[in-house]
Amino acid sequence: MNAQRGFIGHAGLCCTLLAAVLLHLAIAPVTSAAPAPYSDGNRPQAVIAASAGLAVDLTTGVELFAQNADQPLPPASTIKLVTALVALEMLDQNARATVNPDEVLDGEQYSVMGLLPGDELSVRDLLYGLLLPSGGDAALVLARIGGAKLDPQTTDAVGRFVEEMNRWALRHGLTNSHFVNPTGDDAENQHASARDLARVAALVLDNWLLSRIVATKETTVEIAGPNARVLTIVNTNQLLGSPDVYGFKTGTDELARQCLVAGFWRGDNRIVTVVLGSEDRYADTQALLDDVDGRYRWVALGIGASSLGAN
Repeated sequence: MNAQRGFIGHAGLCCTLLAAVLLHLAIAPVTSAAPAPYSDGNRPQAVIAASAGLAVDLTTGVELFAQNADQPLPPASTIKLVTALVALEMLDQNARATVNPDEVLDGEQYSVMGLLPGDELSVRDLLYGLLLPSGGDAALVLARIGGAKLDPQTTDAVGRFVEEMNRWALRHGLTNSHFVNPTGDDAENQHASARDLARVAALVLDNWLLSRIVATKETTVEIAGPNARVLTIVNTNQLLGSPDVYGFKTGTDELARQCLVAGFWRGDNRIVTVVLGSEDRYADTQALLDDVDGRYRWVALGIGASSLGAN
């Protein structure tokens, strides 16, 4: 498989596609549509204002747009997708955690879930707090309990968790990524590429819980402990609610600027886009999609196959 374009489609969609169309894939959906260039296939790709951008059809593995896609850049809170995936490898979603005082963050300086010292809640609810409001407080709790489970004797559980994030990245082929903290805050030597984040998005889709969380616009979380209450948390992804959007994650910081991993439907096919280093992530994502839609159409493959995006 081509290391630069080796994306695997969603686990529930599989049948063999025409080898002449996708030589580097072995799996495709029963009812699928393959992106094919329009007749003006020589139309040059647009240039977006963001530092890097990528669009990939995860269903077929076809790369649709790439601009500096392998350049390591500050990823901001988009790496919380990695934090979530690593946490679920070692923690039961129903396990309970208690919030330490040093894990409570100032909501004026950081994106937070809104945790208080002594709060008691499940790993599952921490994941919602991590990925909807992009809670740095939730990230610290997950990293601490995850690191402690990896090494009960450690005096730096969060650091141990970050070590595991980097091991996980190597195992999954994230060759242009390195993590220094689980929150995504700007830090020296913390970076990821657009292509690596698209791979992360594909892995999120393969996890039933996380794929549901990143598609959730708003939910409530029950907190136990000395300040028992119900929290309403809202997703920072302003695209959610549009009929062609199925989820993913925002990120913003001073060095990283605005970042966005977003998922779109094109017919029955799942498209993922990544924008890093943007002054307006939604405008850059729309410009990227406009370019893709101007250069490709989705053509149904197979006898009796159909797609809402085929034409």
